Amino acid sequence: MRRLLPTLAITLLAAASCGDQSLLPTSSLAPSSALRDVGDPPPPPVAGDGFAFLSPAFDDSEAACSISDSFSFSYKYFVNKTAHNAHLQMDITEAGHDGDVSAHETDKKIDAKGTLSGPGYTFVIKQTLGGSLMGSETRLVSTAFLQLVGELTTEAGTCTANLNLQANLTNIPD
Repeated sequence: MRRLLPTLAITLLAAASCGDQSLLPTSSLAPSSALRDVGDPPPPPVAGDGFAFLSPAFDDSEAACSISDSFSFSYKYFVNKTAHNAHLQMDITEAGHDGDVSAHETDKKIDAKGTLSGPGYTFVIKQTLGGSLMGSETRLVSTAFLQLVGELTTEAGTCTANLNLQANLTNIPD
């Protein structure tokens, strides 16, 4: 038993000293370069105020299921460097109005979601038929246009309405 204790102590000491070496990393934990270095980051969104017009999409739409209105809003607008992806976030600021609209356009599609409320109506966007958030030359546009289908609720009731939203953006850099 006397021989066993010193042998056991030496074995445990050797195992403990070897165990630390296997836990240490063989390379630095900090990366030596960026994982995806693709150049400069995108610019921050452009922000400002604007004025919008909401109008019937068709001249022959039912009078009970259409509205015309105008309102002011604040916005954030972004187009990526290659002009293949645009996003517009509108927050309605006009007195007597409420709501927000978020629109996104890529090379293949455009969509929007949100709710607009004004005197005597609420319009909930359900579908985007078309429109444009990106300019062909400057990439940033001063006017965004959306063709929308949604649920319109007025004093007369609720119906499906086709409306155009034209948003005029201010403070767009040249």
